[in-house]
Amino acid sequence: MTYQPVWINTFAPKKAVTQWISYAQSLSMIGIITGYMVGSLAADAEMFGIKEYFNWRRAIFTQGIALFIIALCFSAHPNEKLDILAEEKATNGTCRAKLFS
Repeated sequence: MTYQPVWINTFAPKKAVTQWISYAQSLSMIGIITGYMVGSLAADAEMFGIKEYFNWRRAIFTQGIALFIIALCFSAHPNEKLDILAEEKATNGTCRAKLFS
């Protein structure tokens, strides 16, 4: 999600906005660090004797499966819970963002 702070500001409980933003930032960093760890393991896969498990086809396939599962999860939720402008679109048909309202 590109605009995490805006989405969190819209949907998080007012007392938990800071906590939600800190979780989002922390999990982004954990994802990056995990990616580096898996990448370094893949780079040294031959040394560990697990070369057949790490190749570019498997990496693309794994990412595709993960994105497919995430897309299914998002499709199961109503648009009002994901689109921060859904309420405004429903009331007057415009698409102007109300930041920090």
